[in-house]
Amino acid sequence: MAMRHGRLPRTLHVDSPSSHVDWSAGAVELLTGERAWPGEECVRRAGVSSFGISGTNAHVILEQPEPVTASGPEETGGTTAPSGVQPWVLSGRTEEALRAQAARLADFLTDAPADVRDVALSLATQRTLFDHRAVIPGADLETALTSLRALAAGTPDADVVEGVTGNGRTAFLFSGQGSQRLGMGRDLHERFPVFAEAFDAVCAELDAHLDRPIREVVWGEDAELLNRTAYAQPGLFAVEVALFRLVESWGVRPEFVAGHSIGEVAAAHVAGVLALADAAALVAARGRLMQALPEGGAMVALEASEEEVLPHLTGDLSIAAVNGPSSVVVSGSEATVETVAEVFRELGRRVSRLRVSHAFHSPLMEPMLHAFREVVEGLSFAAPRIPLVSNVTGTLAEPGQMDEPAYWVTHVRETVRFDDGVRALVAEGVTRFVELGPDGVLSGTARESAGEDAVLVPLLRKDREETASALNALGRLHIAGVDVDWSGFLVGARAVDLPTYAFQKQRYWPEAIPPLAGDVRFAGLDAADHPLLGAAVELAGADGTDGVVLTGRLSTRSHPWLADHVVQGTVLVPGTALLEMAVRAADEAGCGSVEELTLSAPLVLPERGALQIQVRVAAPDEDGRRALGVHARTEDDEGAPWTVHATGALAPETLAPAGFDATVWPPRDAAPVDVTDCYERLAEAGFAYGPAFQGLRAAWRHGDALYAEVALDEGADGGAFGLHPALFDAALHAFALDDDGRGGVPFSWGGVCLHASGATALRVRLTRDADGTMALALADPAGSPVATVHSLTVRPLATGQLTTPARDSLYQVEWVPARPVDGPAETGAVAVLGHARDAVPTADDFATYATLDELAAAEEVPSTVLVTASEDTDGIDPAGAAHTAAARALALVRSWLAEDRFAGSRLVFVTASTDGTTGLADAAARGLVRSAISEHPGRVGLLELPADADPASVRAALASGEAESAVRYGEARVPRLARVTPEATEGPRWDALTGPVLITGGTGGLGRVLARHLVMTHGVRDLLLVSRSGATAEGAAELVAELSEAGAHVTVEACDAADADAVAGLVARHGVRAVVHAAGVIDDATLTSLTAERVSAVLRPKVDAAWNLHEATRDLSLEAFVVFSSVAGTFGSAGQGAYAAGNVFVDALVEYRRALGLPGVSLVWGPWAQDAGMTRGLSETDRRRIARSGLPPVEAEQGTALFDAALASGEPVVLPVRLDLPALRAQGEVPPLLGGLIRTPVRRAAAAAGSA
Repeated sequence: MAMRHGRLPRTLHVDSPSSHVDWSAGAVELLTGERAWPGEECVRRAGVSSFGISGTNAHVILEQPEPVTASGPEETGGTTAPSGVQPWVLSGRTEEALRAQAARLADFLTDAPADVRDVALSLATQRTLFDHRAVIPGADLETALTSLRALAAGTPDADVVEGVTGNGRTAFLFSGQGSQRLGMGRDLHERFPVFAEAFDAVCAELDAHLDRPIREVVWGEDAELLNRTAYAQPGLFAVEVALFRLVESWGVRPEFVAGHSIGEVAAAHVAGVLALADAAALVAARGRLMQALPEGGAMVALEASEEEVLPHLTGDLSIAAVNGPSSVVVSGSEATVETVAEVFRELGRRVSRLRVSHAFHSPLMEPMLHAFREVVEGLSFAAPRIPLVSNVTGTLAEPGQMDEPAYWVTHVRETVRFDDGVRALVAEGVTRFVELGPDGVLSGTARESAGEDAVLVPLLRKDREETASALNALGRLHIAGVDVDWSGFLVGARAVDLPTYAFQKQRYWPEAIPPLAGDVRFAGLDAADHPLLGAAVELAGADGTDGVVLTGRLSTRSHPWLADHVVQGTVLVPGTALLEMAVRAADEAGCGSVEELTLSAPLVLPERGALQIQVRVAAPDEDGRRALGVHARTEDDEGAPWTVHATGALAPETLAPAGFDATVWPPRDAAPVDVTDCYERLAEAGFAYGPAFQGLRAAWRHGDALYAEVALDEGADGGAFGLHPALFDAALHAFALDDDGRGGVPFSWGGVCLHASGATALRVRLTRDADGTMALALADPAGSPVATVHSLTVRPLATGQLTTPARDSLYQVEWVPARPVDGPAETGAVAVLGHARDAVPTADDFATYATLDELAAAEEVPSTVLVTASEDTDGIDPAGAAHTAAARALALVRSWLAEDRFAGSRLVFVTASTDGTTGLADAAARGLVRSAISEHPGRVGLLELPADADPASVRAALASGEAESAVRYGEARVPRLARVTPEATEGPRWDALTGPVLITGGTGGLGRVLARHLVMTHGVRDLLLVSRSGATAEGAAELVAELSEAGAHVTVEACDAADADAVAGLVARHGVRAVVHAAGVIDDATLTSLTAERVSAVLRPKVDAAWNLHEATRDLSLEAFVVFSSVAGTFGSAGQGAYAAGNVFVDALVEYRRALGLPGVSLVWGPWAQDAGMTRGLSETDRRRIARSGLPPVEAEQGTALFDAALASGEPVVLPVRLDLPALRAQGEVPPLLGGLIRTPVRRAAAAAGSA
């Protein structure tokens, strides 16, 4: 206060100076009165001392701060403060801390609003950076607060970029020809002086070689003029160099640079190979000489490898570019290019003709090479200062390679080896690729070879405002671990006070020690005397003993050694622990061996709390065998169902030890095997074993047998166990030496017998037969038998298999606000086709056309054409209307795609909501159009409109930049997949039904799985299984016998569910109380080859049957009405337009039923495992392909668990699917639908049109 006000207060509580100080020496004196403290000619400084009573002294010197000059909201120091979006940067040590930080900031700014720029500056410059990061674009306070609250709640938000920092090196990629667009760079030029200065300098150099200023072409109105090679290449060069200078000013610098064709010239310039004047001369001459060549030739992009294409090359045909492992562009004369294209069309490959004026990188370029050489030989070259990748070789440029004029001549003619270049960068440790160009062309192209963990970030996107796009890219780089200097975005801002770090407080008080096991006999139990099991009880039955139950409690506190068994980042109870429980149960039940034990579900330990364990042993059968099951549930949820984790059988006989002479050790003539990196290899495969489970000490190989020596970790006590699970597990680790370190977990044990207990070290013999089944013999260090395992099957764990289905595998589609657009929504020209005039609000600038033919004859085709999804459905039942709507949509899409004049425009189908029968008809069209969107990105779209929509909301939805949007609650919204949190509801009361459950497709794969589940798990006692084949279906009789033996009454009937009268009679005869519609057929084909008849054949068993079931049961007060749908409809699977149409209809039917107050749930399944669903006929290769697609198949046990969880969620439409998010990310472009789950999406762009 004294320093701020320039006044020194008098010293308090001093009547007279101390006599122990010589006040006459020096310049120290007591202030006996207040006086002025000058601060103009010298800086004020003060010392503050603190003397602790314990002897600790502290002294701090304070200095007068720099004066702060008041400034207006738009001017600071003569520098104009930029308007528009500002980056809000947040971070935390953990994800929870990051969300808490967002919540704290949102609360603070709600109570005390501040300028978004000031908030941005304070967050970026006054906070420590941690690994968990998020960036929010603060266009205005209200929008930023909305995003903050979404981040705090962990809910999807299209604007929030979030993630955890990674490692690796950074490369810049410069786009090639074909990515140019009118207006590129104009927004950045207006906002950022660095960009403007660089762009102007490049344009000045280029203009000296061009017949008109390049700026006028790039920012003009004539797209065809810009697309001419003479201007496209200089325009791209100018923009890309300016983008480099801009990104460089933000502190982002590359360790490598690369480009695609003309993009390599920009890369060479910024790397120092060419000065600006020389680079401009080269670029201008290159474009001019190419443009001067006679037009002709062709270029085609093929879905093929280079090796597949090479045999088809001729003298006037070349490979112009190798963009990916299965992405090749051929270039040459029209006839030869078309011949090769037809070869690959007949193979069913994707073939796309590029819109180019010349055949670049082909023999047709040779006439311009001599003149180009003359230009290049007059230029000066230098060695690159930044490592540069060569298009010609696909490797890092060798010293002197790019200094030669001949290189740049060859560069024009030879193949662009872009894919090899990406692989070369990956080999150098590059994990971050920043694309500098007008769009994200290369980011999509590079995805496959860059790898699933790579971060590919295009700085600009053609459909987005440039400043917002650049900020989003900068945010993604910041999150990936790149150092960013945010000051370029924050000119004119000032620091303000904001909340400090949201520390995640933790208790450090010692917790009460868990009580030791008491005398369980007071509870009527017997002590189990085992570390994993605490009590045992014999169950009473009508005729004596009805089995045995052993109980236990597992946690990382009570059994800390379990925390060392980490698989896929999760603490997993090892299979050997479940086997140890089974062995103890065998002892309790008087059995001599474990005949069989199959692990049906992984047993995952929670981070906090404990698991309750029950090992149930049934009464003996006539042979003395006893069934066994291991069950578990979380301790703090007593109402939760018990999950079966293992089932098996105990046998009365004791098995003889295997013939294994372990007295001679190591075995004679056995060759040592190096085990030093065994656990590193297992960790790479996801098995991060801690010290307790790193028991493998040595290994040898002799013939087909492996021998291993294992021991318990020091401090581990094996005496109380039959065989300590960590020691037994270590005995299996030697198998990792035989399977490339991939590892696996036990799945099925057979013939297990324990001969001695309490071992602390083992000698092990391991063998494996032709089908992979293993056998083990275990002995102690004296050579005496310890245990024998006659057979063991090990299976790998699929990605995500350890997640909880109810938490991680239930999803729903949410409609979130679309990204806000600054200013009026820019949609380009909009036209309305046919009866869409009745569904779309009237706007003066919306042109109208009666038919597509009339539109094709127009002088100019609008950017967007709106058409209704269905029409003339009055008097038609919804199922019939769905057939009509799907056929009409198919015809419109095919006609639209066939007309060249429509190539630059988008046909948008307008649909109604699902609360009426019109919405049902529209739903079928919606599904088919979603597939069209996947097959032909950018050519078609979907727009849902309410009856009261206005033109402004229509424009906002169309300007969202996404293929599917809607107007809801008066604003533009877009679909995003989000996780469902299951509610604490009971779901259907299956065991209380007074009539049968009708299952269509009941004798098929899914029908059988579901029938067994309803009977065995839920106690359903009356089933009506319906299919077209009825009782004659393969395996139907066996299924009926199996379910009947379990106590159910099962009826199988042949019925065509698409026949309304047949369904009505069926329901009336049997008094149906619940319906599960699981029937359906598929007929895959792309839309261009699909016919209305094929669509109708797919719709009948799905659409007609669902509607007939609805009509026949709507007055019956059903307990449940469940339909099986498919992600083909939600995702719009390419090649499945007909199937998508049918499945979206049944989704809408459930919404319609809910609106009527009727029960209904649609389960939108992904693929099921090979023994169920429509993947039954697929080969192993097909199933692996499906798994790589990001949708691993659902096993029967997982599917039935998801079935129960989805029905208990309370949601009408649920996606019970396993999403492998890394695999989805690795595909390149992540669909916008998944944007809420994969927070930093990389969007795949179309291949460049020409690649020159």
